[in-house]
Amino acid sequence: ETCPRNIARLLGVPLTAAETAHFLLGGTPLLAHTSSSLTWNDDGFYSAVLRGAHGERQELDFELDRADAEQPGSAQHIALLRTELFDAKGVRVWRVSYADLQVVTSGQTRQRLPFTVRVEQTASRSDTLIRFKELKLNPSFADEIFVQEPRPGMTEEEASCD
Repeated sequence: ETCPRNIARLLGVPLTAAETAHFLLGGTPLLAHTSSSLTWNDDGFYSAVLRGAHGERQELDFELDRADAEQPGSAQHIALLRTELFDAKGVRVWRVSYADLQVVTSGQTRQRLPFTVRVEQTASRSDTLIRFKELKLNPSFADEIFVQEPRPGMTEEEASCD
């Protein structure tokens, strides 16, 4: 069964299936915030900081597509490089960083996606590195690819959401 608790067993962060897909493809859940700031870093990326009502903070770094450097902000394409959530005491809750950004196309759709995703979760001391060999936009799948058979000698254990 897919639930935030089971996804947290893998990534260390409790997310729904939709949030997980969003996370792994270069997106992030955003902190409900009361203030925000955006600055340009001379190393070639934008940094945003979101501040929550109770002192929590989220930091985000966005890489500017070099081909868009001379374009006005509204015409620029950016990609998330890092998203990091801190609690009210300033302790990091989790960090997700994205690397090896590559352009993936399907018809007229062009998207820069990360082929390397690192998920770090402080409380569980987990550090998960995910490397994609291939990414496709809007692929279709046969149902049987989602069936997993345990290898001989492996013990099956149910990972329930209860």
